Amino acid sequence: MISLPLSEEVLSKVILPAIVAFSAWLIKNVIVGSYRAKRETALEEMRSMLIEFYCPLFYWSGVAVFDLDEEGRKVVFQKLSILMERAGYILPIKHYYLIVRLVESLSGQNTSIPDQKSILKTRDFIYSRIEVLNIVLYRQTELYNPLAWLDWTLSIKNAVRMAIEISLQLVLWVSIIAVITISYYMILGNSLATIFLVVLVLLIIASAAQRRYLFIKKMKAKLAS
Repeated sequence: MISLPLSEEVLSKVILPAIVAFSAWLIKNVIVGSYRAKRETALEEMRSMLIEFYCPLFYWSGVAVFDLDEEGRKVVFQKLSILMERAGYILPIKHYYLIVRLVESLSGQNTSIPDQKSILKTRDFIYSRIEVLNIVLYRQTELYNPLAWLDWTLSIKNAVRMAIEISLQLVLWVSIIAVITISYYMILGNSLATIFLVVLVLLIIASAAQRRYLFIKKMKAKLAS
């Protein structure tokens, strides 16, 4: 069996870089996979909040102020009671108590119905949550817009979106390689590597903050439209 001795040059210029690149790719996959799993869990929770709580709460809190007969009051009372029992805890305290007062007034107790202004404020709050959740869940992509499927440029937009996603993953991979490499030189006592690492971390933080700022700006623009 023939053994090929590995020279120090081959080890330092080929083997070690390959190991670092492969390790960085594994770390990148773990980070991206973990992020996507958490994101899907969060989106599913928000979808449940939108469909099962905020939308029916907005509807039935409006029906509650109608001029209802006894049977209608019982129906609205049951609907609001179920909603508040299920997820009333996510409402701010003042809106929580207003809905509770609505429920009490529908139950036949000697509780006066809240004034119109207070009810409108609570319903405005509920609808603002519906708008935000609708943007986060359905309006960040054109996949949920039926009219978008009639756009002949949709395939081009999807290709651009996919290219951006691939580019972001490559940037993350290269960043992890840079962190591993700089950390190695820091261990060897290279003070310049420390400066590079600090600069790299600051750039990553600044990039994340910029993306967050642009997302919030985009959301506010959609809410205003």
